[in-house]
Amino acid sequence: MVSKIDPLFAFLASDPVGLLFTIPEISNDKLHPLHNVLIKALEEVEPEFIQLIMEDSHFCSLNKGMNYNDFEREARIECLRQIFDETILVQRCAELVKQNDKERPAPYNHDVLIDVQVDKDYLVPLTSFSNKYGPLRRNGYAFGVVPPVPSVNSAYWFMEVLRRPGICEKASVRLDPFLNREDKDFPNMEYRAWWYGLPMNWERIKSLTQEEHRRAGPDEWTSRDVLYTDLVWSPRGNEVHFICEEIPTDNSLNIRGSRYFHAIYNPKEEVFTHIDGAVRFFTKDEWIIRKDAHVRDVGKIGKRVKIFKLEGLFSKEVFTSVLPSYFVWNRDIHQYFKDMC
Repeated sequence: MVSKIDPLFAFLASDPVGLLFTIPEISNDKLHPLHNVLIKALEEVEPEFIQLIMEDSHFCSLNKGMNYNDFEREARIECLRQIFDETILVQRCAELVKQNDKERPAPYNHDVLIDVQVDKDYLVPLTSFSNKYGPLRRNGYAFGVVPPVPSVNSAYWFMEVLRRPGICEKASVRLDPFLNREDKDFPNMEYRAWWYGLPMNWERIKSLTQEEHRRAGPDEWTSRDVLYTDLVWSPRGNEVHFICEEIPTDNSLNIRGSRYFHAIYNPKEEVFTHIDGAVRFFTKDEWIIRKDAHVRDVGKIGKRVKIFKLEGLFSKEVFTSVLPSYFVWNRDIHQYFKDMC
């Protein structure tokens, strides 16, 4: 069992690059301050776990042609990556679920954040940070936003939208409890995406007189830990509420929650007055109840942790940019936009 006070855990949990790259890098760098610690951890990996990895067809295909010693070493590195990956994800979920137990949960107890105002949802204004690109920087330190799914870079996409001029001034985000380092040690990461401002049939939404809902199964290549995705447009007085939720499979409940998205549309003015993204964590019993109901019927269940919030007036283009970017890698959302055109 890896401890949160383990210096290797602390370093890897704060890593914005990804353990797939960082663990091999440390193992090969004899001058790294954690090199000897990591080598010792590699030596302590259980032989049974190593054998399972060495028999995995995908691992074998990626490492074919190696001599046995190199192959076995790569298997140890992969074992350690999986161990730390799961430990970090489990601990992140635990920290977020119990955030209400503390007045200023991590990382808001950090010295450079003491004077930053934290709202009731444990979000902080984007304007509290000085830079427009890369991690959120303040007084010599850099911070990352909670990734809504296990991949450490999954917050990158919606943050690109939230940081646009005219949006960032109205945006608040949940900083990750682990993703923070001195500025000089926190690299800028760049990725590419092919969607922004996806088209939609707004006349159809404007004329709704009753709820319109949908449920879609996962794409087997990009959503293997997803059971299905629910969404609903719900007319309420002069507003239309949009809710979307991606439900995880039961065997991934210990490392992730559901991605949850809520927005309020004013069809008369053709603007959104509220947009937020959250993660909802379930116990096994709560998950059983949730999976048997549509998001429009289930009500409040599980522990909802907000990841970002936009308060103000926002164009339809902002909505159609931030929604698919929050649900990055969920191809059901992209197909929905195509169907709505």
